[in-house]
Amino acid sequence: MNKYRFIFCAIAVIAMFSLFTGCASKSYVEKEVAALDQEIQNLKTSVEENQTQITETQEDLDSVKQETEKIKVDTYKAAVLAKGKLLYTVTLSSDQTKFALGKAELSEQAKGIIDDLFNKLVRDNENVYIEIEGHTCNIGSADRNYELGMMRANAVKTYVVEHYNIPLHKISCISYGFDKPIADNNTKAGKEQNRRVVIKVLQ
Repeated sequence: MNKYRFIFCAIAVIAMFSLFTGCASKSYVEKEVAALDQEIQNLKTSVEENQTQITETQEDLDSVKQETEKIKVDTYKAAVLAKGKLLYTVTLSSDQTKFALGKAELSEQAKGIIDDLFNKLVRDNENVYIEIEGHTCNIGSADRNYELGMMRANAVKTYVVEHYNIPLHKISCISYGFDKPIADNNTKAGKEQNRRVVIKVLQ
């Protein structure tokens, strides 16, 4: 901005000098103005190049963020599994939950399956750790599907906490988005199967 101000001031000075002194010819003034116009154009080009670099840097940061999230997911999974052995797994797949595209609401059928599992855990008074995985099909961006997978896992967690008084520190949620399909995402039936929640019970 200071450079532009200097340039405009210089143009004004040249114009005034030519008017009041008569020492500067018309061609001289035009030459100086043309030179200043070129400098303005050069500055404009420089600003545009800087903006392009800023945009590219932001894209690089977004890519690093995404990779970091994946590393965090893998690290978290390893930490959870290290707590103890896997006792059994319950999968709320399309046949039971019928997750609608882009939705995370639990069906009554899904709630019934959750009830069967946690009624048994409460009845047997088992000291277990629960991991809830959210999965999606491949429609949409990686970030959106990561969020959707977490929403589905949290829907199960919320239901369990509200109905079975399981301590929060004994339940964790994790999202894999569309990274771990169990069926072909090129078919409608396969997409429905991949929209699922997996409940892992660890000792």
